[in-house]
Amino acid sequence: MGPQDWLDGGNILPNKQSLNPANRVQELTRFGKYPRDIIRKLGHQSNGNSQNDKITQKMDMSPKPSPRPRVARSFSEVGSGPQTPPKPAPRPISAPKPIQESSMPPPTMPKPALINSKSVEESDETDNFKRQPSIRDRMKMFETWGTTDKQEKNKQNEETSQLTKEVNISAKFEKNMDTEEMEENKENKPIEIELDNKIHQQKLEIDHQSLLKPKSRSDKNEPFLMPQVRPQFAALASPNLSNNRLSKFGRVTKFRHMKGTPMQKSMHFENLKNLSKSVPADCDFIHVNPERLVVPLSGPGGKLAVFEMSKSGRIPDGVTPAVINTATVMDFAWDPFNNSRLAVVTDDGAINLWEIPEGGLYHQVNEPSVRIPAHSEKVNIIKFNPLASDIVATSGFDWQVKIWHLSENSKEMAVLEGHTDQIYSMDWSQCGRFLATVCRDGRVRIYNPRSSPLPVREDGDIVPKKGARVLWALDGKYLIVTGFSRQSERQVMIYETKGLNCIHTETLDVSPAILIPFYDEDSSTLFLSGKGETTVYGYEIAEDSPHMFLLSPFKCSTPSQGLAFIPHKNAMNVRDVEFARGYRLTINAIMPISFTVPRVKSTYFQDDIFPPTRVLWTPASSGSAWLEGKDSNPTWISLKPADMPSLSNGLTSGTPTPQKIMSQAQKPNIKTNIENLTKDEAKEVGKDLTESVSKMLETSDTLEQDTMEGVDDKDWDDEN
Repeated sequence: MGPQDWLDGGNILPNKQSLNPANRVQELTRFGKYPRDIIRKLGHQSNGNSQNDKITQKMDMSPKPSPRPRVARSFSEVGSGPQTPPKPAPRPISAPKPIQESSMPPPTMPKPALINSKSVEESDETDNFKRQPSIRDRMKMFETWGTTDKQEKNKQNEETSQLTKEVNISAKFEKNMDTEEMEENKENKPIEIELDNKIHQQKLEIDHQSLLKPKSRSDKNEPFLMPQVRPQFAALASPNLSNNRLSKFGRVTKFRHMKGTPMQKSMHFENLKNLSKSVPADCDFIHVNPERLVVPLSGPGGKLAVFEMSKSGRIPDGVTPAVINTATVMDFAWDPFNNSRLAVVTDDGAINLWEIPEGGLYHQVNEPSVRIPAHSEKVNIIKFNPLASDIVATSGFDWQVKIWHLSENSKEMAVLEGHTDQIYSMDWSQCGRFLATVCRDGRVRIYNPRSSPLPVREDGDIVPKKGARVLWALDGKYLIVTGFSRQSERQVMIYETKGLNCIHTETLDVSPAILIPFYDEDSSTLFLSGKGETTVYGYEIAEDSPHMFLLSPFKCSTPSQGLAFIPHKNAMNVRDVEFARGYRLTINAIMPISFTVPRVKSTYFQDDIFPPTRVLWTPASSGSAWLEGKDSNPTWISLKPADMPSLSNGLTSGTPTPQKIMSQAQKPNIKTNIENLTKDEAKEVGKDLTESVSKMLETSDTLEQDTMEGVDDKDWDDEN
C-alpha cells in the first residue's frame, strides 16, 4: 500500500514472494534509482566562483564483485543518461519537517583508482546484497590495476627507442660515432692520424726531460716557499691518480694503506750491547745514511758505535769499535753530502768532526779529525744545511744559535740572538735559506742567518718546560711542531710560515716521551714515534683542512728507543714500491723497516708514488757561495730504472689513442637494431664486445692476493 493508504488507516498485508528466481511470478520493483547512481554534491557551500562546486562523485567504493548477481533488476530503470530522483509523496501538515540535505555529513572522496577500475557489472548490482570479494577476485583486481599505465609507458619507450640513433654495438665504434656526430657540421677539419707507439713513447720521454726543469716560483706573499715549483707528470694530473681526491666515502690518498714491513733478518743488527740510556731528550738517539748508522754506547768518554750497512747481521761479542769523545755526547749528525763524515757536539761546548774510513771501524778511535770550541756552555743541537756544503748550525745552553763554515778553518759566520731560554729544536728550511727554532719560552722563531741576527718571524704558544720539536713541510709553507698540552697530552701543531698562525692541532695521547717527527717531502708523509713507543704513526700533510690525514700505522711488539730514516731517495727500492725506509732501535737490536704502498701492477714504475725528486746527496752550492748570498737550486732526477716501464706509459697505452675521423663514405654500415642481426653478425658483435671489455679491464688469470700477500721464499729459508 502507499503512504496515503497508510495515513487513511489501511491495513493491507504485503505479498509473499519467493527468493528463488525460478519460482518468481514477476520481477521486483524499486522506487527511484540505486543509491550508487545518485549523484550528490560535496558538503561545502557553493559561492559561484570556484570550480570545486562542479565536482561530483559517485558513492560506489566497493571492488569488483562476483559476476553472478543475487538480486534481479528492473529493465525499466536502465537508461543511458542520468535520471532525476522521483518526487516525494505529499505529506500532511501534521507530519514532521524533513531533514535538510545540508545537515548530512559530506561523503568521503573515493580513490581515483577505484573509480577508474569500476565496470558496468558493478552498476547493475545493489549494495544491500553485495558479498565480500574472494581471493580470486582480489587477485584479478590487483592485476587489472595499473595495466593501462604500463601499456602507456611501454608505448612511450617504444617511441623513444625508435627515435634514438644507432645502437652502440662495441666500445670501439662508440667513440668513432661520437666524434663523427661532433665533427659533422664542421668544415675543413684536419684528419687526426693514429699515433704510433714509438712516437708516443718519444713524446713521453720529452715530457719527462722537460719536467726535470721545474718552473720558478715568484710569490712575494709567501717568502719562505721553495723557489722551485715541484714538478708533476702531466699524465698523472687526472682525477683518477691525484693525491688529494674527495669522494662520498671521504678523502682518498695513495698512501692511505701504506704498509710497514720489517726487512729480512740478514739486514738486522742483532746482539747489540751496552746501549746508552743517558742521552738527552733533544737527541734523536740514532742517525743513518745509505752506508752507515751510528748509536751511542754507555761508558765514559761519550762512545758512538758506527755500523756499516754492508756488514749487517749479528754483532760479534767483545768490544764494539767506536769513536770516543772527550765529554758526554749531546747530539750528532751525518754530513748529507759525505757519508763518511760525522759531526758530534758535547757538553763541554765543542764540535768534533770524525772521518770514518772505508770499510768501517776496526778499533777504538780517540782523536777526531777536527775539534772546534763552539759555545761557552753545553751544545745540545747540530744541523747541516741541506743544500750548501760545509754549513752547520749549532745551538747551546748560552741561548745562542751559531752558523759555522767547516771548510774555511771552521770559522764562525753568524750568531743568531733573540732567545730567552733553552732551545728545544731547530731545523733548516727545504730551500736552505731559513732556520726555524722552538724555545723553552714558548715561542716559534724563523731566522734568515745571512741577513739579520734577529728573527724574521716570532710567534706561537708552545707549552714551556715539556719539550718540543720543529720541522718544515710542504716546500716551506707550514711548520710542524710536536709538543705537549697543558694537560700533558702529546700534540702536533701546524703553523703557517707566512704569519706563524696555528691552523690545526692534533691531540694524540698522554705520554712523557716527546714525539720525534720525520717528514718525507716527495710523498708529504709525516712519521711520528718516540722513546718507549710500539707504534709508528703516519700522517699525510696537505693544504686542505684539517691538513693532517691519518695513514695506516706500523705496530711492533717491542718498545723502541729511537727511529731514524734514510733522507736520500736514491737508496729506496722502487721496484718494490718502497718510498721510505726507517731503522728502529731497540735495547738489543736495530731493525730496518720498509714502508711500501700495495700496488697490483708492481712490474711498472709507479711514477705517481715516485715523482721527480731533488738531488739532496750532492751540494747545490758551496759554503762560500751560500755565505755570499748566492742561491743555487738543486737538480731534479727521475728514480725510474732504465729497464722498467712507467705506470703512466701503461695507462696511456691502455687507453685508446685518438682515432682518425672517417668521412661519410667510410662510415661502417652498422645496423640500428640488434634484433635484425643474423647469427653470424651477432657472433662477430659478441667477439668485438669481449675483446673491448678485456682490453679495458686487462683481465688475467692471476689473483690480486697472489701479488699483495704472503712472503718471499727467502724469508722461509731464513726462518728455517
